[in-house]
Amino acid sequence: MTVNWNNLASGAACILEYERLCDRRSFIEESSLVRASAEFIQSTTQLLLTPEYNHPDLPGSKRLDLLGRTRPDTPAAFVLEAKWIKSDGGTRQWAREVAEDILRLESLEQDVSAATDRAFVIGGIRRSLKALFLDVEVRAGNGAPRVQVLPHILQPRDPQEKSYPYEQVRVAVRDCDQGMQKFWKGRAEQIGHDIPISYQCSLAGRHRAGLTQDSVEVYVWLIRRSRNRNTFDAAAHFGDV
Repeated sequence: MTVNWNNLASGAACILEYERLCDRRSFIEESSLVRASAEFIQSTTQLLLTPEYNHPDLPGSKRLDLLGRTRPDTPAAFVLEAKWIKSDGGTRQWAREVAEDILRLESLEQDVSAATDRAFVIGGIRRSLKALFLDVEVRAGNGAPRVQVLPHILQPRDPQEKSYPYEQVRVAVRDCDQGMQKFWKGRAEQIGHDIPISYQCSLAGRHRAGLTQDSVEVYVWLIRRSRNRNTFDAAAHFGDV
């Protein structure tokens, strides 16, 4: 039993767009995106859902936003992390948070199988989503030009492509663009352990609920482990970047 992730993107975007049109924009937050996703999955599948799941591979207080199973004694059919990108997030560095959540999703070993979807749902008001995440650039270090983060951590949307999910692509971490070395080194330091040499990513759904820059837009990416997965010490490999 699988989730139609493109339809989930459409459904969640429309639910939250309704909230925005009712002048409840200030009430929309990450939990709203998780709830909208859960409502869609409950309506279209028979999966058993668990919110705020305390996964054994995630230390400390970090939990998965949502997990679904076909039966109580089976590995997860999907695990889901969500991010609501908002302009009133203070000094939060959204691209960094997204990358760290990608690494956490990729790292899961217990309670999952090869068939488990590792879904990342990211939404926001269009103008905020673009300015704070989709178009964000980072300093590369050592005098190199700034680098747009999105194409180096997730599969970008192709305006000519109309069907979802896209064919998955390999995201190189160890052999990343030189301008991303400082970024990945920082993410490894934040995670506190070795990170994967690479991972696989597919854009599985996207919907913009209106024509204005104030409309809600939602993306869904699926993260998968690379075949013959290996990890590396980013601090040692990237050195003094």
